[in-house]
Amino acid sequence: MKRFSIIALLVLAPLLARAQAREAGHPSFEALAFAARSLDSTRLDLYLTIPYSAINFERNNGIYVARYQARILVEGNGRKWYDSTFTRTLKTPSYGATIGREPSYEFYQRQVVLPAGTYSASIDLLDLRTNILVPLRQNVIAVDYRASQFGMSSLLLVRKIREEHGTYAITPMLSESIRPDDEAYFLFFETYNSTGREKFRIEAIYRNGGKPVGTRSLFEKAIPAGRSQQWVRMPIATIARGIYTVELRIAAADDTARALATSQRTVRIEGSGNAVSLSEEELEEKMGQLRYVAMQSDIDNIRNAGSLAERQHRYDDFWSRLDPTPGTAENEAMDEYFRRIEYADAHYRSYAQGWLTDMGRAYVIYGQPDNTMNDPFHSDGKAVETWQYYHRGLKLVFLDESGFGDFRFATPLPPGEKYRYGN
Repeated sequence: MKRFSIIALLVLAPLLARAQAREAGHPSFEALAFAARSLDSTRLDLYLTIPYSAINFERNNGIYVARYQARILVEGNGRKWYDSTFTRTLKTPSYGATIGREPSYEFYQRQVVLPAGTYSASIDLLDLRTNILVPLRQNVIAVDYRASQFGMSSLLLVRKIREEHGTYAITPMLSESIRPDDEAYFLFFETYNSTGREKFRIEAIYRNGGKPVGTRSLFEKAIPAGRSQQWVRMPIATIARGIYTVELRIAAADDTARALATSQRTVRIEGSGNAVSLSEEELEEKMGQLRYVAMQSDIDNIRNAGSLAERQHRYDDFWSRLDPTPGTAENEAMDEYFRRIEYADAHYRSYAQGWLTDMGRAYVIYGQPDNTMNDPFHSDGKAVETWQYYHRGLKLVFLDESGFGDFRFATPLPPGEKYRYGN
């Protein structure tokens, strides 16, 4: 039987960056349980992926620099099994890399061996420039795989599987987000078989709120004795946009009514670049966020439509008019706008949502500044931050009047300024 090799994240980071270019610009954390070398314990594989666009960069002598600190903690059964804190500095000459236009990622990978039990695996990610803390958590059950005749590992999302020199090399996705243009993805897992059987049926089910969604997929597999590595291909053509639990259930081919093992995980099916179907609440939120790109008459035109379907149509039509590449699946202007909204919300939150603050407004309209200067002890005792956009000949000054990080414009923006893609 051919073996699988998981592409090492730290060695082949550029390949993974290209493979994940379209995935969300948020840190992602995976804690996956596999049998250790001895089947009586679990090997916990920890993966941390940090897009450069999730960290705040500062321009210094033509180089963009960011620093972050991460604490990784695995605890359970009344003790800490792994506790490590590290600080790293990221540097890039490319502004595009800092905003996600040129996909760049930081990767971290660790393995921890655990006895059977229930554990919490967590990563606290601290942006040392903004002091914004992002906590990432997962609960994990470690299994004594000798206790049953058939066992199954966690499910790893995989983008590509290819054959190389008699083995299969897999490229993990390391994000639960799946785009429609992916057409399909793979679920990779290990099995531990001591049943004496070799023929099995695997049933794949999507669930939403516990209820099955779409058509169940069935796979007939020959699974050898002992430890083996398996995969199934999961099409998404019939699955609507949303968050689902995908479950694999394995049974013997001659006794399909009794499950020998099950494993499940969360997947997020994303919408395509243009006509994404939104709920009424989602559409209302998106319309509120148009204030930095649309005129009030545009927003009123969408809101005044008589039905949700018509409001959706007018919303899609608004963004279609701004699409720099009409006829393609992507609308780069819309994607970049909402990427800036999300970034501003995460990095400039004060007494209001981050995208509603003055710094958030400036970031959404103009993007990342070419240079920032911080003066925590200005002449009047108030902190000042200055953003410079050299290509615009623009300098923005923010003043912290309250002393609690609530930076406001020292002088207002030029009237009528709006987001324009590519400017």
